[in-house]
Amino acid sequence: MASSYTATDAQAYERLMGRWSARLAEELIGFAGIETGDRVLDVGCGTGSLALALAARPEPAAIVGHCCPVNR
Repeated sequence: MASSYTATDAQAYERLMGRWSARLAEELIGFAGIETGDRVLDVGCGTGSLALALAARPEPAAIVGHCCPVNR
């Protein structure tokens, strides 16, 4: 089922999604099996919680976040 949520307010998005993405970031990184020197593309990165958690680790050689533009 597709979401009908429209992200037009960063603070509202953080209250809705950010509280989970920050808590789950380390689990997701572990599941992904990122190794030293890997490059990571975070598509739909929202407020960047996952990219920030990755940046705190030594493994990734590069992290690129791509947020999709809001359609109005």
